Amino acid sequence: FWYIAATWAALRLPTTPGWRPYLWAGVLVGVCGGIKYPGAAAAAGVVAAHMIAGRSILDRRLWLAGAASIATFVAVTPYSVLDVDTFRAYFLHQVDNAQSGRDGLDAGPLFHLLTTLRHGPGLLGWLAWLATCGWIAWRRPAAHVAVLVSLAAGYAAIAWSPMAFTRYALPLLPLQAALLADGVARGWRWAAPRIPAIRNEQAQASVFVGLI
Repeated sequence: FWYIAATWAALRLPTTPGWRPYLWAGVLVGVCGGIKYPGAAAAAGVVAAHMIAGRSILDRRLWLAGAASIATFVAVTPYSVLDVDTFRAYFLHQVDNAQSGRDGLDAGPLFHLLTTLRHGPGLLGWLAWLATCGWIAWRRPAAHVAVLVSLAAGYAAIAWSPMAFTRYALPLLPLQAALLADGVARGWRWAAPRIPAIRNEQAQASVFVGLI
């Protein structure tokens, strides 16, 4: 939930003036990182949305978001500063545990791409999502790029470890679904006037049910 909320807040940055959207985005990123350390990857979506808007990396609003994220992280995980040595020890223990894998099995960095993100939408939906990602890389629409960057950063945060559980990728599924829905809608609008077989409502309903 919080990862999606942070991405949503990032999407508001290019269209909403002032410093408050940055503060809100930073707070949500801090909550993500405080609840689950890989959630800090949500910061990538904030930076991407900021840069896509043509704003400088030195913009004080971006640094405000960074400061807000750190302050919120400390508020959510206070022992990161109250007992630094214990926090560091447990954090490094978690890193070592993640690097060791599970029962000696190395799932590999493509595990979630080929498994979790495929089984979520199904094979056809997965292929349509990959096609949508390719379209985003080609056309680079601003909001889509920010969502894709957020998804990719979240994926990288969980894919580096040989320890793989499908639940790790659950925060990414809503972002995948959003991109997939947009891609299907755009593809439908492109195909409908060009393919007579899907122009009538009955044929459209049949195709829609088939995709489900």
